[in-house]
Amino acid sequence: MAQEQVMEHRTVSSFKKGFTLIELMIALVIIGLIAGGSIYFAMGFLESAKRTSTKTKLQNFQVVLMNYKTEKGEYPQKLDDLVKAGFLKKPLPIDGWDKPFVYRRTPDGEKPYELYSYGPKGKGGGKASRIYPS
Repeated sequence: MAQEQVMEHRTVSSFKKGFTLIELMIALVIIGLIAGGSIYFAMGFLESAKRTSTKTKLQNFQVVLMNYKTEKGEYPQKLDDLVKAGFLKKPLPIDGWDKPFVYRRTPDGEKPYELYSYGPKGKGGGKASRIYPS
């Protein structure tokens, strides 16, 4: 009888050493939810960083364009003229979505030029998705 009690004791303690399948699945679901939420949250910061970077580059372009006009007496016809005149190095800066900036002279317009990025949606996004220097 003494042997039976020892065996029963070992059997009971062996059940308490591990996790059940349900406990492991719940832990994995919780970890997955935390990871998914973190990635979603980080993607919002990434998009915000791309917009901020693009606006900063556009503002830098404005300064370079003003310097060009001060030295040459007029704005360049295209952004490549800034490289040819030594105001910028090749390759030309690109926006946060790896697209080139849009620059157009507007001789009859209110402003002497238009400078913007098409934004995250590209050309198909329309005027609403464009990013202008502020």
